[in-house]
Amino acid sequence: MKLKSISLHELLTDLNIDQNVIDEIVKPPFANHQLTFAESIVVYEGIKTGEADCRISAKEKELKQIEDYHQYVCAELLERLLMPQIAAKIFTKTKLTIQGVGIYRLADLVRVREGKIIKENHALNLHDTIINIDLTFKDCTFVGGINLQGATTRNLIFERPRFHTAINTLNNELESFIGINLYVRGSLIFTMKNTESHNADKSHPMIDLSRKARRDEEKTNNFWGFKEDKNFWEIKDDKQNESENLIDFQFKGSVNLQHAKIDDKLEFYSVNINGHLKCDYAQINRLIFNADEFSDYENVSRPEECIIKGNININEASFQQGIHLQVLKVTGSISGYHLRSGQFFIYSATINGKLDLTFAEIEHLLSLQESKIVGVIDAMSDSQEYSIQASGLIAGNIFMRSGLKIANGIRLYRCVVKDSIDFSGSLVMAAYPDNEAINLIGGKIGNDIQFSSGTVIIGTLFLEDASVGRNIYFSGCKLLNKYPENYKKGDTVNKSVSAKNAYIGKSIFFSPMSKNLNKTVFRRLQIEGERTKDIIDKKVPFPDQFRSVAVEMKKQLISNSKNKLTRTVKSYGPRHLRSEAINEYINSKCNIFFDSIDNHEFFLSDAMRCYENAIKYLKITTEIENGIELSDIELAELLLETTISVGNISFTGIHVSGQIDLSSALLYTLAGVQEIPDHKNRIRLIRFIKKLTEKRVYKKSTDYPNALTMKFSNINGELFLNEGIESNLERMGRIASFPFRACGEVNLHSSKIGQFFISPRRGCAENSKWKVIGVKYSYIYSNEPAARISLLERCDWFYNYGEENNRQPYEELAAAYLRAGDDTKARKVLLRVIPRNGYEQLTLWILRGVSWLGIPHYKSLLWLVGLFFAGWIVFTQSGNTGGIIPISKTASVEINKSEPAATIFFSGGAYSFQHMMPFLSLGQKEAFATTIYSGRNFFPDWIPLYADSGVFTSTYLFFHVTLSLLFLSMFIIGITRIIKRS
Repeated sequence: MKLKSISLHELLTDLNIDQNVIDEIVKPPFANHQLTFAESIVVYEGIKTGEADCRISAKEKELKQIEDYHQYVCAELLERLLMPQIAAKIFTKTKLTIQGVGIYRLADLVRVREGKIIKENHALNLHDTIINIDLTFKDCTFVGGINLQGATTRNLIFERPRFHTAINTLNNELESFIGINLYVRGSLIFTMKNTESHNADKSHPMIDLSRKARRDEEKTNNFWGFKEDKNFWEIKDDKQNESENLIDFQFKGSVNLQHAKIDDKLEFYSVNINGHLKCDYAQINRLIFNADEFSDYENVSRPEECIIKGNININEASFQQGIHLQVLKVTGSISGYHLRSGQFFIYSATINGKLDLTFAEIEHLLSLQESKIVGVIDAMSDSQEYSIQASGLIAGNIFMRSGLKIANGIRLYRCVVKDSIDFSGSLVMAAYPDNEAINLIGGKIGNDIQFSSGTVIIGTLFLEDASVGRNIYFSGCKLLNKYPENYKKGDTVNKSVSAKNAYIGKSIFFSPMSKNLNKTVFRRLQIEGERTKDIIDKKVPFPDQFRSVAVEMKKQLISNSKNKLTRTVKSYGPRHLRSEAINEYINSKCNIFFDSIDNHEFFLSDAMRCYENAIKYLKITTEIENGIELSDIELAELLLETTISVGNISFTGIHVSGQIDLSSALLYTLAGVQEIPDHKNRIRLIRFIKKLTEKRVYKKSTDYPNALTMKFSNINGELFLNEGIESNLERMGRIASFPFRACGEVNLHSSKIGQFFISPRRGCAENSKWKVIGVKYSYIYSNEPAARISLLERCDWFYNYGEENNRQPYEELAAAYLRAGDDTKARKVLLRVIPRNGYEQLTLWILRGVSWLGIPHYKSLLWLVGLFFAGWIVFTQSGNTGGIIPISKTASVEINKSEPAATIFFSGGAYSFQHMMPFLSLGQKEAFATTIYSGRNFFPDWIPLYADSGVFTSTYLFFHVTLSLLFLSMFIIGITRIIKRS
């Protein structure tokens, strides 16, 4: 004989419920309703203690005495008990917890008894119901969807739930949770956490209650006429394939919370949804996936990954405190058009679609870290879909850093950021060379933009018409694109950076980071390299653990992307699956990600090949300049220090209030490394031969693509294109500096620069062309070894393009020297201009000769002194040989004889000095003159030469006066320049 379960009426009577309330509850269809075991627990413990635990808790011997031990509850009964007018009278506690039950509708139970398929009905329908108690469902299965449309409730918690689906008549879609216009005066939580353990030896109070029931030996079946099946609660969906059924989806359909209002938080912890999460137009304080607070899980256990097989729609929703999405995989997109949120965190997530934040407003911080975002919705479509679409975004700060991987670019067109944007340590790719990797066109950023600390951008970074309040940092960044293989003049050069007409409030830095920051990045690269060196499939000229970020990401995103996205788990418990099942699911349902990466492969291969050529160039030139051979570790550290750009950096029309520091940057646009010298002596020989065979202006026959374009730019501060600063790293002591290098054309046409710091040998000895026509600067400086004529002064470092105003670079350099007080160099520079015709060439030859003789001013003084003594000797000898005669009666040439009538005697020194002064009319000049023919030899007898004294003296006097006038003028000008105040 078995104990039969009690009826609903009897149980309510035993609980001393008011008879009027009982009458209200037991209305049809519950007039003669016999309770199942689970229903008895829910009614009895729910009313008495607020905790209805329906799990197996009695000993097996006692359980056999219970006829209807079933863990399902009639949904209509719950709905009846939760009616506001009834719940207020029967529930004495402020909360109700139901654990370990399955919730069916009566019609579904009948269908199961008859062996029919359950229809897509609501397992629990509480629409437009006001619930004034906290509801918690633990380990409950809803055999159908749950409908809370228009309901009002307090805290609503689902621990380890399972939801089937119901048809939403509004949109004719299968949804597991319908909460349209739901109002939660607290939190709505879906979690898979294990918050407690069940005691199997605990005696259940309903055992005693069941023993009071009447006996009936005739019935062998349960109340509903069918026996319990161990797989009864396994929800099957014939529409899904076998691999999908192996995934433990807690929600078999979508979760619809459109227009919902939740005062506290909406939380999902390790919950899988086989559909969409719809929160459009909702008002929620916080949306959380997998953590209450933002964490990197270093000190806490990492939760199971949430899988959303669909989209997360939060269009025009409002989240007062913010959104925290962590350890999450979304096979669709996250759509937040016109979203309003206090903050938005995404950490350790994979999004196969895109993140759409168009016109969203994030009051404080938008943070994306350690995540992958693909940005392709239809793998069969050729159109580009940005990974992050955030045009018109308004945010306080944006952090897209620390391991963020973007497959199809970021669009932040005309965004407004009150503080800073940080891309440090991220990888951002474009699908094709001419696509946008990052689009900040027209953006307004109040503070800094960081691209440093190992940032890799493959594609083009657009900053056109952007306004940046302070600085842009490219320190150690890798800006990679594809350069043309066989460049010809007029060919398009892919840009790595395009910042046309941008405004920068302070400065742009390509120079090395601080010591501490660099060490941090280096340690991170060591760790990442150690993790992945076992699956590296390509050799580079330094050890695997020190591979660059770009090469590592190429390996990770192309060769091993499927393995990276597959997480091996142990096979235990109902929600843990075999790794093979996960592999099968990912390979069959997440191919969008892989297809997108495959589309990148050709472009990535080209970009990586160009990048590796740039690394070879950097290594060889550094070894040549420093006379050393770099070790693998030194090369890895050098790469951290060096900002590398493959492609054209275009700063056309940019306005920078501070400085642009390009020291330690390598701008590389050549088609190969075949011209790179492999030995120090070779480059010396090449330079020597060029000096002997080429014209003075260093010309190159090859047309070079643009490496740096700064046409029409305005830099109020300094432009550093020089050797850079000394090493910041302890192990880099053998490298003296980190110079600016450009392999291609450096175009500064018509730019305005405050102070210009350059390394002119970069334009002389390396594979580069400098175009400086129209450049204006107030000061120019070059740190070169001591030399008789500096490279800067020789003007060999810029290229003569044969334009009409090609004299302007010389004029500007001379003007800068004049402003610096070095008029000597200024004049020499002006004499180095390229002549337009033969007449100018002849004049320049003469002027260069005179300049060589008389500049600087001390040379003129020395020549004047020399002319004085030379004239003294010549004129004295001429006076003794008849070459000079008196022209005044009071004058006498005879120096050693006394003539009574003579008052002026000839003096060779005085005569020489007075003729050096063209505007002086003194006694010697007026009393004596040279004769045309004297008939006597100028040279003494002991010299075997003959020259008429008059002819020789007249000729010499012409040159004496001419040269004296020339050198005197040059000396006076030089002295005047020294003492001149302005």
